[in-house]
Amino acid sequence: FSTAQLHRVMRADPSWTGRLEIARRLRSEGARRQALASLKNAQTHDSTAEISLLTAQIQAEIGERKKALEMLNLIGPEDPSYTDVQLLKVRVASLAGDVESIDSAIAAIEDLGDISALRILASRLMFDRRIQKAAPVLELLRELAGEGDTWNLEHAVLFHIVQGDATKAREAASRAEAFSLSPIPPLGLVIASTLTGDRERLAAEAQFLLNSFSTFTTRGARQWRDETEGQIGEAVLALFAGDFERVNDLIDQASQEDAQTPEWAIVTAGLVAQRGVDSAINLAPEDITQANELLYGSDGDERDPTAVLGVLLAAQTAYYAPYALEKLNQYAAGERKAWDAYLIAKTLDKGGETLRARDALWTWSKRSLNSSRPLGSSSNASSTSASVITTTRALTRCGSQRPTRSRRATLTRSPQTSLAATRP
Repeated sequence: FSTAQLHRVMRADPSWTGRLEIARRLRSEGARRQALASLKNAQTHDSTAEISLLTAQIQAEIGERKKALEMLNLIGPEDPSYTDVQLLKVRVASLAGDVESIDSAIAAIEDLGDISALRILASRLMFDRRIQKAAPVLELLRELAGEGDTWNLEHAVLFHIVQGDATKAREAASRAEAFSLSPIPPLGLVIASTLTGDRERLAAEAQFLLNSFSTFTTRGARQWRDETEGQIGEAVLALFAGDFERVNDLIDQASQEDAQTPEWAIVTAGLVAQRGVDSAINLAPEDITQANELLYGSDGDERDPTAVLGVLLAAQTAYYAPYALEKLNQYAAGERKAWDAYLIAKTLDKGGETLRARDALWTWSKRSLNSSRPLGSSSNASSTSASVITTTRALTRCGSQRPTRSRRATLTRSPQTSLAATRP
């Protein structure tokens, strides 16, 4: 069969599984409206739960959230996909701000008592910055799985960090270390110390993590190590440990790459903050200024650079991304700047929340593209601003897929500029 002939046969399938397969393929290729058209034809003959669920997923991806929720409400508890339906309902309702739908989906998942589903639910609620709604779900999980359950212990660390309670976070991390072989507890101790400002303790805990890269051998730990070693995460840990030579080496290595992520400007600004001496870097002046604004805040809204670097460290892992999102959204109170939009979106995407990442970028990008002075009209235009536009386009194209490494945002190189001279 040719492709055209195969599609004709699939469309003629009386069970409509052919149209489902075509819709899935179109969705994966980014042709979502064509996929919806295929599903609409199938629904006129046989509106199964499978068709309704796929339709709702695609509607959510193209911003038709009210329609998606209506479609999900058609699927009853007798359907095998009911748990997935309720989890998707929480996700879509959060995007739509529909608290009533969120609450009804939470109640349905709690009634099912499925531990795996409850864990996904708790993680999603924390990503959505709905900490008060996550608390009873976490309590239910402790009742079902036990106080000594590793997942529960590790997520207690995250819960307290998101709440800003460094003391309870440290206590939870100390308990979790006895049961967990992952970097989550020691990393939680580092982030908790950035909240308290205990520099001596922070240096020791960061050095422990740097020395422990080779000991993290589980699948999840290896992924964290791969994302951290030689990257932004290692540089921030080295800053905390006072290993400034290591930081300089990492910055030099990053500067040799064709695609250098904008976060390196923050690391370089952090190097100046930690060392307390002037430095010169090879970055665009506006990137340096914006990195300093993020680190130090503004008049009336001063920030501790160590705490901000802790947020940047948290943003490098999907696990502690909810804490990073909470703080980044606080920093972005009012009108979002390029750094705010970029970091919030990257952190959301890091946790697999591509829909939310796209939303976070789109409003800022649309405003910038429609402004009287287009981005890039000046030689000093921020490369971070351009990165927001690039990342928005990538997320819009890939939808539920993650942007590839080749789409990484880049920093503009410029003649050496004094970092300390631009500090607020």
